[in-house]
Amino acid sequence: MTPTTTVSPMSATERDTIAPARGMSSLYPAERWEDALITGNGTLGALVFGNPYSERVVLNHERFNLPQWKSPPEPPDIAHALPEIRRLMLDGHYAEAYAHSIEAARDDGWDGIEWTDMYHPGHALCFDVASRGTPGDYVRSLDFETGEIVVRWRDGLGEWTRRSFASRADGVIVQLLRAPSDGPLHVEINADERLHALPEAVRFEKRVTQDTLELRGRYPSETGGGGFTCATRVVPTGGTCYTDGQMVKVRDADSVLLLTRLEWHRDAGERAAQNLRESLDAVAADYDALLGRHAAIHGEMFGRVRLDLGASPARSRSAEELLEAQDEDVVNPALLETMFDMGRYVLISSSGEWPPRLTGIWNASWNPSWRGDFTTDANVNLAVSGGNTGSLPEAMEGYFRLVEGIFADWETNARKFYGCRGVLAGPRTDGNHNLHRHFDEGFPGHFWLSGAGWLYQPFLEHYQVTGDETFLRERLIPALVEIAAFYEDFLTTRDENGKLVFVPSYSPENAPANTGCPAAINATMDIAVCRETLSTLVASCENTGEHPDAMPRWRAILDALPPYLVNEDGALREWAWRDLADEYNHRHLSHLYPLWPGLEIDVENTPEFFEAARVAANLRGQGNRSAHGLMHMALVAARLKDGDIVHRNLTQILHDEFIYRSLVTSHNPGHHIYNVDAGTSLPAVVMEMLVSSRPGVIEFLPALHDAVPRGSITGVECRTQATVDRLGWDLSARVVDAMLRSRVDQTVTVMLR
Repeated sequence: MTPTTTVSPMSATERDTIAPARGMSSLYPAERWEDALITGNGTLGALVFGNPYSERVVLNHERFNLPQWKSPPEPPDIAHALPEIRRLMLDGHYAEAYAHSIEAARDDGWDGIEWTDMYHPGHALCFDVASRGTPGDYVRSLDFETGEIVVRWRDGLGEWTRRSFASRADGVIVQLLRAPSDGPLHVEINADERLHALPEAVRFEKRVTQDTLELRGRYPSETGGGGFTCATRVVPTGGTCYTDGQMVKVRDADSVLLLTRLEWHRDAGERAAQNLRESLDAVAADYDALLGRHAAIHGEMFGRVRLDLGASPARSRSAEELLEAQDEDVVNPALLETMFDMGRYVLISSSGEWPPRLTGIWNASWNPSWRGDFTTDANVNLAVSGGNTGSLPEAMEGYFRLVEGIFADWETNARKFYGCRGVLAGPRTDGNHNLHRHFDEGFPGHFWLSGAGWLYQPFLEHYQVTGDETFLRERLIPALVEIAAFYEDFLTTRDENGKLVFVPSYSPENAPANTGCPAAINATMDIAVCRETLSTLVASCENTGEHPDAMPRWRAILDALPPYLVNEDGALREWAWRDLADEYNHRHLSHLYPLWPGLEIDVENTPEFFEAARVAANLRGQGNRSAHGLMHMALVAARLKDGDIVHRNLTQILHDEFIYRSLVTSHNPGHHIYNVDAGTSLPAVVMEMLVSSRPGVIEFLPALHDAVPRGSITGVECRTQATVDRLGWDLSARVVDAMLRSRVDQTVTVMLR
């Protein structure tokens, strides 16, 4: 859809001369915030609309959560109800067992599902400039290699440019407004806190001097107080700068440099704001020097992996043109290559202290869908799925910090729900806590047993990629020991064959077809995660010599785990329990965990289950067509070496209005709900399509589709401590060339089917 803002776009010929080598452009300003171009340094983010004369730049910080409590409440204590829950379930009374758990929670004072703290924006930095006539030759662009956004246009005053980026090196958002070529710059700069759904309880204080705009937000005192500060320093070159008390006004300038810093405060007092202003004053006001320092860091990270599908001539086409050209049946290599780069850019730019939220670090609403939090039963793992193999340990470190920061709350969850040692993760977190109260009559999140192991799977993958023994000993094994302790205490029920029973159990976010009740027994995901956890522990501790006393217990559980089951259709069953029927039409694919992200099922070692997983994938519907479900299926299909399914799901993402004009993805088709995980997982899909790896094995082109008949990729990390320095292919010439580099002396099996 063409926006209504009146501009005349730049011609394709002229765009060719200024288009970034790796980047994107758009021919019209954003009408809504979801179409704004994004820049970020992992902690600070900006949404740049690109309006020539009345610009709004929404500012974000990864820690901006609106608190609900001074101290978050603990989960209800329902461990005493476990025997009755189990009795009812084993007798086939699933709904009654589920209801019994809810009743026990209400008896302990729980009064319904509780959400995470709301992720919120800072404010909009607005600037109005004097103009002459309708803007022409308009284009806005984003350079993936530098993170710089440039807005260009011409009018009766000449040629205009506005440049901006978020600096990793100096921790500021930097914007440069240049005067038009035939006249001085007149600009009025203001801070506007009036963003969507702003709650009345949040109070703002504004401080404006001739060269500073400061907006301080205060959270309600009854939720613990604190708040945040957003400060912008205005540095004109030439002209005069003054204030009317509400905004900063600049007249007759050659250019204006804006330096912005945002901070979250436990105590939003004057001292915190003063410290922020002083730190901002210490930043050298030199745009080119600031950009150079930032680009050196950001560009090196971005350039570690490069995909080339031979689409260079088409790369200068605008986002609108690329999206319009995408056919519903065949992937457009130019768009796929661009979205691969965009996915890496988004992951880098929104990975700081923490990994990307549902919205990355960008948001212009005080009421984003699902609180803009970290959804842990699918989305956050998908968001970072390309981090380890995509050579982005910095992004993965943010993910590791998030998980380790909420780990202590998991001990409380395990004790309160099941009376067990060890840990139990909840399905969502705001980053500050994961005390689990997010369940209700329709969502048995408290029965999800796999969360901790699922969230630690990327830790295992990191070790497989790097071989970092210190990481294994200090960060992975200790956590897996606690996850195993939960299984040791929880798994006390056995079936008639002497196999352990996971009861209660839950497969996110599905329900058996014949019960309609999501509370169930023996979710395949639960079995798979338990097996992966204990198998990893046993293998690791055999090498390190740690925990010799626990090894017999872990091996005994492994020996007694229930087997995976195959249904009458030949499909891997989602619940390995005799009377639970599969529900195929669902976006989640939790039961295919042993295929992805796990490595338990493969065609060489477990051919029967590989075939059952293949049947299950082909029978699976798409539910409400959530983007994360499409990308999850594409990752599974790549492990199944099924290029047709991979291609089909990629094509839907690229064609069916899942992509905003900013090239950020949405949760649903029709540009509905801003979520980054489909975009950030797309590079993982492409890398898995081109390079499959597990310890000791590297396979080239396992799921390549003939829609991308030639190309190359560099820098992919394998789960063998080896790097694919280059992989090139030309299907018409029947040529594949590859160069591998190993960090250790080893023997690896290399395959090309």
